[in-house]
Amino acid sequence: MTYRQSGTTPVDRGSKFIFFAVRLLFCISISAVFILPQGAVKAAVPPGATAVRLVVKGGFILTRDKTIIAELNPTTLFIPASTWKLATAAMALHLLGDNYRFETRFYADNKGRLFIQGRGAPMLISEEITAMLPKLRRALSMPVKTIIIDSSAFHLNGPTDGSDQSLNPYDAGLNATAVNFNTVHLRIDRNGVSSAEPQTPTLGIMTRAAGHLPPGEYRLPLTAAQAGRYVGQ
Repeated sequence: MTYRQSGTTPVDRGSKFIFFAVRLLFCISISAVFILPQGAVKAAVPPGATAVRLVVKGGFILTRDKTIIAELNPTTLFIPASTWKLATAAMALHLLGDNYRFETRFYADNKGRLFIQGRGAPMLISEEITAMLPKLRRALSMPVKTIIIDSSAFHLNGPTDGSDQSLNPYDAGLNATAVNFNTVHLRIDRNGVSSAEPQTPTLGIMTRAAGHLPPGEYRLPLTAAQAGRYVGQ
């Protein structure tokens, strides 16, 4: 089996389209949403001094009717961390609409090549792959000899600043075709490197990701370049 990752769309015009796509809903988890009556808004907003005491590290600007009523460190630069997820999710909803679904598409030709075209599906995880495999097998007319990964939907200049040497799973490289958030959950012991979760088999890329780390259990990030091989394996 060979794997190739393409930066441009690799699907030939003669390729047979396997007519199904994995439609995964891009979801935002919100702990709680409170909708208050208009008259209760003023009472619900804490005074400026109280709001300031609630924030230990960070800053905020609190407004009402386009008027600032409380603020803390309004011009100080902070690392946005996961708050960026709200911004990107809101932008996706605004530009694409709430009926849009991020897909992973599969194509095959009569040469035994399987093309996997990623479009940024955020929840392409081992459990989803296991569920889709029977349908994929039924759609294929011949054994797969080569897997070609098409990640051209994302046009990125490089890794996020400060993330290239990180072992934090949230610093995984961005790729339009990524599984398990482009991270590997592995275990290192005297027997070597193995998968640390039952739904994911032990893969060769895990050994490479483990490097020379000491024994233990890790969830490690992969680079954008490694994402294609991870999907193929």
